[in-house]
This record gives sequence, C-alpha cells and structure tokens, in this order.
Amino acid sequence: MFGFAAFALSSSVARADFIDHFATSADVGLLKVPHLGETRVLVIPLIIDDLPFSQGSETNFLAETTAFFDPEAEGWAFTPYWVTSSLGRYRPIATVAAPVRFASCPPIGDYQDCAIPRGGGISEGNLQAAAATLRGSLYFLDQVLKCAQTGPGAGVDCTEGGGVDLAAFDVTGVVPGTPDGFVDGVIVVSNGSFPGITLPAQELSENALFNLLGPLPSFIYGSETVGAIAVAGRVDAPNREVWVAVHEFGHALGFADLYNEAGTTTDMPYTVMGGWYYDNAAPLLDPFSRLAIGFGHALQVTGDGTFELGPVDRTGTVLKVGTGEEFFVVELRRKIPGVLDDDLHVDAGVIVERVRLQKRPSPERGNYLNTLQECVNCAAYDSFLSIEQADGLFQLERGFGTDDEDDLFFPGDEIGPSDDVLPRSATHAVFSTNLMDGTPTSITIRVTELSAESATVEIQAPPVADACAEIAPYCGDLPCEDGECGRVIPVEEPPPPECDGCCCGSARGTATGAAVWAVAWCLIAVLRRRPVCRTSERCVAPAARLPSVE
Repeated sequence: MFGFAAFALSSSVARADFIDHFATSADVGLLKVPHLGETRVLVIPLIIDDLPFSQGSETNFLAETTAFFDPEAEGWAFTPYWVTSSLGRYRPIATVAAPVRFASCPPIGDYQDCAIPRGGGISEGNLQAAAATLRGSLYFLDQVLKCAQTGPGAGVDCTEGGGVDLAAFDVTGVVPGTPDGFVDGVIVVSNGSFPGITLPAQELSENALFNLLGPLPSFIYGSETVGAIAVAGRVDAPNREVWVAVHEFGHALGFADLYNEAGTTTDMPYTVMGGWYYDNAAPLLDPFSRLAIGFGHALQVTGDGTFELGPVDRTGTVLKVGTGEEFFVVELRRKIPGVLDDDLHVDAGVIVERVRLQKRPSPERGNYLNTLQECVNCAAYDSFLSIEQADGLFQLERGFGTDDEDDLFFPGDEIGPSDDVLPRSATHAVFSTNLMDGTPTSITIRVTELSAESATVEIQAPPVADACAEIAPYCGDLPCEDGECGRVIPVEEPPPPECDGCCCGSARGTATGAAVWAVAWCLIAVLRRRPVCRTSERCVAPAARLPSVE
C-alpha cells in the first residue's frame, strides 16, 4: 500500500487506526471490514478506455478478474485463500459487478492517466501536491461507486456501469450475521496504473484538515456506508492486479504493511502483508497476524514440552512461547505449488517469529496516516514483527535477501538464551531468545523432526500461571482449555450427533467437547435461514452445512 506517510493528521473524531493490526476489533464496520462468518465483497472492474491492459485485452482482464473472485474457485483464488487462512472462520463471497467504464482517467492531483507514483508526491517533499492527490483519489472513487450503483448521468462522468445494490453487500458486522450499515468489503480492480492502495475513505472524508480545502464525498449512499476501499491498478506480468488485491484487502481487514517501506532491511518474508511481490501464489499471513485476527489454533506453551505441529494450512496451529509484551510464535509452514506459499524454495520449514507488542500500532491514533509514518517494520532490531533466522546471521536485518534454507528452522536448529545481556542492535546482534533489551527469557526452541506433514519442536520455557488468560486475546469467543483454543476438528474424527447438518465448533482435544457450540450455531443458522459456520474450523465433511433457503 502506498502511503502519504508525512501526514500525521488528527481525525475530527478520535477513532482507532484501521491498520492497527488488531490492537482493537471495536472498529469493525467503519474502519475494518468484518472477518468472521460469511460476508459479501463487491468487486468493481474499473476500465479506462484509453489505457492498455496487462492481459492484452479487456476480455482477458475481465475473464481473469471473474475467475479469481469466483467464490466456488479452487486453489489459488480470493475466497479459498481467506477460507484456508482463517480455518474456515471467514468466507468472503465476492461478486464481480458490471464494469464501470470511463473514457479516460480524470486528473488526480498533478497526475494524468491514473499514473500516480508510490507516495503520491511525498518523496519529492511536495506535501501540498500529495494532499491534492489524496483528495482527487477520494473524489474519483466516489464517482466509481456512484456509477457502479446508478450508471452514467446525474453528475457521474462514467460511460458505463450500474446495477449494484450496496445493501446486498452488508450482511454482517461486529455481530456476525447482523447487517450494520457498512458494506462488508469493496475492491476496485483496474487497468489504470494506480499503485496498490487501501483507503479508509469514509474516515478520511471526515478528516478536519482535509476538509479545510473543501468538503469531501461522504461515502454514504442511502442506508449504506463504504468504510474502506481496496484498489489494485495495472501491473506488469508476472504480477497480476487480482493478486495485488489480496494484499490490499488485508489492509481492509485491519493489517498493517509488514514490508520495509524505507528499504533499509529485507522485507519480512512468510506473510502476504510483507515481502510477497504478487508474482506467484501468496503466502499465508504470518503466525502472529493470524492469531491477532482470530484465525489460529492458538496454544500457549506453559513450560517444558515436546509439540508435534501439523502444517498451518491444514491445522492453523501456532505455539505462543513466552508472555508479556515480547514473545515468540512458532508454526510449520509448507509450500503448496500454485496454491499457497509458492515463493518458498523449500518444501517446508518451521517459522520462529518474534513479536513486540510495544511496537504494534496504537488503537488510539485516530488516523491510519500515523501508522504509515511510523512504519512498524522499518527499523532493524526495533520492529513490531521479525523473523528469527536459524543461521543466526541476521541477513534479513542487513538487507541481504531471503534464504529459506538458512532462515527457517530444520532438524538440529535451535535458538536459546544467551549470557550476553546487552541489547540487540546493528552493532551487537546476538542470536538468542533474550528480549531485545537483553533480558534473558529462559526459552529454548529446538526442531528435532520435520516433513511437509509434521514437525516436532522441543521447547523449554517458564511455567505460566494462567495460560488461558495469556492466550485470551487470540481466542475471541472460542472456548479455551489449558491455554489452547481453536483446534481444528479433523475430518476423520467423527462429529457428535449435535453437529449433523452444520459446521462443528471448536474445542480442545475432542469433537464431543464442541457439542454445545455446535448446537448453538446450528440453531442460529436455522433461525437466520442461512448457512452459518461461525467458527472455527472447517466443516467436518464437504456437505456438512445447512442448505440455503434464501
């Protein structure tokens, strides 16, 4: 996402930052699109007649867009990507609208032909021009949304479009299954050469400083409000606009960029929000990001133990090692060619990620521009999230690129405490589980066995007095037992009778423990007269959902 990073603007109303990486979930709707249950996502193909298509033709562009966003698509596509990432807890159903067409791109700030560079003028130090670019972008997006609904006319300069009922794209909100007046998601895919960007449009429209230059569109259309808009403009092959849209939609969900906008380190690998360059099937979210949004099988390590991890695309299992503001998360990642993590150069490996919550975006900022300005992963040895590299050479921090064989953990690799208690820094980079300030943690993480199907990880860690309290921020309303929540019920594990006809809920250890949750959500499904898989995990069998009667 390109940023107007030099602006540190305060909103007219104090609100959370929409890319605060789930420091709060209280702003779902206005600033974050809903991320539980089945949602509706509007995809608008925006065609600029006098600009080319990277696919060679408009027909190919529309065919690629339709195929990628088909909710019944399999493999590497929009809906299955998010269903897999969330363990089935989130199913965005995209509808590709009739194309919105303009004869040419209107001037946007100082830029013609939609050719807006990254930063929109910030890099040249022209803040006034950058502000004009942002205002122009908001006006154009408002035109696109109006045209998608009503077509040409009434002050809308498009030449084709119409037919969209925004109310059809508001089926859920903070309360799953309950419309909230905010559209569940909007993506614009275009042959215009916009940079990839996600704008909290409605929030920006209320920004007091921006409105000093004149009123902005409200992004309220009848009973519906469009909060955030993900935009993916034309890119050159092998990149694809529809793939860029997956990253941008991650911002709409609430995630910050995890690459290094400043270019001073290697972009963080193993995450769709970081060093993925839109040229192959995307990596999953990194382990902490999946925990933060509530997409994981979370397990707090409560002392010494040996753990067998299944691949996260199937189990979602993430070990949380340590407590407090700084800790580690561990998972088994594997490559599924053409489907997931296709940029891996190994079949599988264990990721050890360091989390520093003190560097997480604050939910009190009130405007996403602050988060862009502070760039959470732009300072080596002082970032929000980072990958501990098994070879201990800190090549990512030094900008030498990714090397999966050295960065991931394989049998025989370990990271443990150090007697060197000086802070980790560019001039004193000590490979250990000590906190970044040098404080020892008594944690050791060791991989002893590994395949694409499982990994054995031995951990020494201090005991945890209340494991469920420690893991609670990553469980949502899923039940916790002994520091564990969100376990996937394997397909081969028979569901209890109460689960018949819908998706099972989650519980630790056995499907039977999920019965209460399953009954509750089956009942809700019946009352709402629509299929509901509230939770958790994937269905126990492909047909294990109530038939839709809508």
